[in-house]
Amino acid sequence: MVPAHSWFPSFVEKAPMGLVVAFVAPQVGVYAHLRWLAAGLPPQLEDVIAALGAITVVLAARSARSSAAPAARSATS
Repeated sequence: MVPAHSWFPSFVEKAPMGLVVAFVAPQVGVYAHLRWLAAGLPPQLEDVIAALGAITVVLAARSARSSAAPAARSATS
């Protein structure tokens, strides 16, 4: 496993606070969900949440890919 987060400490030192919060808040939210909220869920609901998360990842990647495609095409022409 390659540590992809080694740039983060120097980024935090130089970035504005709002940008740092924007990077850290989702990680804290996922940790809080996994640590405190998901512990009491029934197994069926955990499966539904995992499926919704997977669907969200796929749709977000598809959306990002389709919105980036015209810019990439115009830059190469």
